[in-house]
Amino acid sequence: MKKIAALIMSLCLSAVFCGCEYNSGSSSSDFKAPSYLKKYQDEDQESEEQENENEQAAPAEESASAPAEAPKAAPAPVTAQSASAGETPVQPSTEQQATAAAQSVPSSAADSFRYGIWWANDGMGDSYYYFSGEGRTGSVHNQENGLGLDFSYEIYGNTAVFHMENAEVARQAAVEWIDSSNLYLHWTDGSSEKLVFYSSVDFDNFFFYNNSELIALSLDYFENVNGWRPEYAEAGIGSGGMIDVFMYDGDQCCERYSVDRFTAAGTDLSGGSIKLD
Repeated sequence: MKKIAALIMSLCLSAVFCGCEYNSGSSSSDFKAPSYLKKYQDEDQESEEQENENEQAAPAEESASAPAEAPKAAPAPVTAQSASAGETPVQPSTEQQATAAAQSVPSSAADSFRYGIWWANDGMGDSYYYFSGEGRTGSVHNQENGLGLDFSYEIYGNTAVFHMENAEVARQAAVEWIDSSNLYLHWTDGSSEKLVFYSSVDFDNFFFYNNSELIALSLDYFENVNGWRPEYAEAGIGSGGMIDVFMYDGDQCCERYSVDRFTAAGTDLSGGSIKLD
């Protein structure tokens, strides 16, 4: 019995060893992983593949998510700067304001008045402006009494600033240019004057009779013609720039002379020609 049992045990051990040698000689390609290992191996492989896909997709997503670089805008001009809420707006410089004003000036405007004598009328009286040819200087003369006042001036676009002799405050007027020989001065006090170019002469060579001189000449002329002298006379602007001199005897108008301020020639009330000087 013992021999039989030993033989059976020997056969079993041989069978076991033979099976192990067969299995160890098989290639790795024939190795079958257990199901519980295969599950985790598949999960690791899927995780690795997902990580590779994520790494490849990341640059594309970063490129897609990153905002496109905006083109560089041209720098805004100084005069176009805007202020944020609560900030003080940036004001253009004096030079920029002067440039903008110059661009808005009509073609008939100039940086100085035409040299010579200009006749001016404000609806209540008339005067003469003389603008010199040397610098922006001149003088204004009242035609009623002949008194004059020197001045200097500047023109900024369509605004003229006059610095009158002995005046502490300058006078300012808006210039309405009609053409090179006609314009209006609209003063800041609300009054206006129409200026009409008369002649390109120096004021020293310019002569006119003021109202007081024409009144005296008229009374003398009337007395020489009629043999008696009216009590008084008044002078004012008539039609066409002529000066009308009305002479009175009491409350009665006895004569009216309409004469030119430069020549003292004109007509009487009946239309006859006269010359006072």
